[in-house]
Amino acid sequence: MRRATPLLTLGFLFVLTASAQVTGYYRQPDIHADLIVFNSEGDLWTVSRNGGSAQRLTSHPGQESWPTISPDGSKIAFSASYEGSADTYVMPIGGGTLKRITWIGGRPAGWSPNGEVWLQAAIVRSTEV
Repeated sequence: MRRATPLLTLGFLFVLTASAQVTGYYRQPDIHADLIVFNSEGDLWTVSRNGGSAQRLTSHPGQESWPTISPDGSKIAFSASYEGSADTYVMPIGGGTLKRITWIGGRPAGWSPNGEVWLQAAIVRSTEV
């Protein structure tokens, strides 16, 4: 029986240690100033760019994804599957009441400098939100 090479053993220990410290998945981050918003466990979360505890923004049984922060940092546009297909919603950056802005599917692709939500196929003005 052959012995594992020291390099292979070291690599395995690194992977084992790294995986033991990760307790979830963190996807689709967006950054504005010192705030990061991201998707994890099907919900939206925020955390300081400097680290610390993440704060859950949503807890609906449906899946939220693709968060994007408005240019002024006051709102988040995101995609959510609450009633079947995924639609785009907007909410205050600190959490609160959601505003549905599409009924035909799609996801936000970002914001224009003047506060319009960019969607895959259309633009919806944030003043309508």
